[in-house]
Amino acid sequence: MMKKHLQPCLLFSIACMTLSSCFGDDPANAECDIEQAWIHVDNPRSVFYNAYDTLVTVASTDNEITFETKGEAIQHAPIFFKTTPGSSIFILEKNGLETPFTNGSLVDFSGAQIIKFRVRSEDHHYLRDYQVQVKPRPEMPVNPLFNFDNNFELTTIKEADDNPYYTWTETDAKIKWWASGNAGYRLTGLKVGPLDYPTCPELETGVDGKNCLKLTTRDTGSLGKMVNMPLAAGNLFSGSFDTENAMKEPLSATRMGQPYAHKPIRMTGFYKFKRGEIMQDREKNPLDGEVDYPDFYCVVYRNSDEKGNPILLDGSNVLSSPAIVGMGRISKSEINADGTEWRPFSIEIAYTQDISEEDVYDYKYNTAVVFSSSVRGAEFIGAPGSTLWIDNVKLECAY
Repeated sequence: MMKKHLQPCLLFSIACMTLSSCFGDDPANAECDIEQAWIHVDNPRSVFYNAYDTLVTVASTDNEITFETKGEAIQHAPIFFKTTPGSSIFILEKNGLETPFTNGSLVDFSGAQIIKFRVRSEDHHYLRDYQVQVKPRPEMPVNPLFNFDNNFELTTIKEADDNPYYTWTETDAKIKWWASGNAGYRLTGLKVGPLDYPTCPELETGVDGKNCLKLTTRDTGSLGKMVNMPLAAGNLFSGSFDTENAMKEPLSATRMGQPYAHKPIRMTGFYKFKRGEIMQDREKNPLDGEVDYPDFYCVVYRNSDEKGNPILLDGSNVLSSPAIVGMGRISKSEINADGTEWRPFSIEIAYTQDISEEDVYDYKYNTAVVFSSSVRGAEFIGAPGSTLWIDNVKLECAY
């Protein structure tokens, strides 16, 4: 179910059925989503890294809402929700009873405990449960190693479990560092197994004989062709994916970058690449004389402007925004496309301006690590079948 601004065309009719937010069918006025949640504190910067951290915009695929603080989780605080029109929200008690919730009521978040809320549709026939938590921001380590061995799991969109796909987390704290376009690929309606999605793990074939990451440029079928999105490049990036905008505004759906309290200076790792046979344009016409390349890079950028408003880069500006302070990217000349042997890579991250340790430690910058099986995948141009394998990626940091 798309929650708002539905388009009267076949694509969004299919997307509505595919992304049903509630249990059961999706008749009119059956929406039951939390769209935004926010907490009121008198001095936000004393509790949160940024004032805008008091507001969480909830993606249509999310059931967990987390507010991340500087240190100890706050105790009692008033919380507010924006839900879909006509719906009602309740606190779900431990005994299963529903207690009507009024916006602005105090909630006990002490001990980083999880508070459960339930949203019911206007006719109360459809429901959706959420978990809300306030806790200290989990820290990614300095010089992290992304080995892609065991940090993946099958994920479904809401209650629909007929077409699951893989998602990735990081560290023992299950930090939601990674995202991919798999949820968008699901909108094509193609019935494929989780290992046939653009982004998936490959077992026991990594550079160390363990698991690795496999990214493949896939044809999106008749629906993708109809909306001029004929292929989907396999991708994995630090950030989040907005499924609700995946068809309407695909570039802005890839929200790239995560707050990171260290300064990356180099990204190293191993890759294999096998390009697809036929490079094609957005109308699926062959591009004679052109071949596909993968893309992987690291970008560091300011995550707020002079007025304190949040900055979050996406597929349209992650390589061009004036907020960028540092970047390192693989060049085409360095790519070997035999697809048979693991090859090392080392990418230096060049900074265009000085950044202070104090600001870095205060989470004033986001780091976007991005891998894609087709360098022009954001334009829906590439060679179906192009495959990029990635393993044992390390961010080397100055501090």
